[in-house]
Amino acid sequence: LQHIVRREEGYIARSFFNSDKRNLKQGSIMGLLFMIPAGILLLEYDFIRAVPALHHPAVYAMLILAGCIVLACGIYSFQLLARFENSVPGTIKNALMLSLGYLPRTIGMLAAYIGFWAVVLSFYIYLFPVILLFAATLPAYICTLLMGPALF
Repeated sequence: LQHIVRREEGYIARSFFNSDKRNLKQGSIMGLLFMIPAGILLLEYDFIRAVPALHHPAVYAMLILAGCIVLACGIYSFQLLARFENSVPGTIKNALMLSLGYLPRTIGMLAAYIGFWAVVLSFYIYLFPVILLFAATLPAYICTLLMGPALF
């Protein structure tokens, strides 16, 4: 998507497969590393719902904040992986620094993903063709537009 935003399209399929071949191992490791905190947050949510004493807005706010941090780091991490050569811990550290350093852009990117999925889940039956066409690409394209100055 970065090539499309920068108007350097060229051969999209060749670029995709070259990037995939270069970054498959690191991308798989990063994907697993982001699934761990996401799974822990889901388990925490289930635990909080099961224990009535924990039903407090501050507890839910902390859980949402932690989820937003994980999502923001994930958005930046995979873009950094596609653009730069770095180790997995270095990429995640840079993603965290970028997500905090460009906080207004990060909030916009989170709004793009969360807003898109909120609409999709609200109208799942009616939007099934839209989901098939744009589920992964539309929020990613919006995020690539928003993070342009941070990465280019």
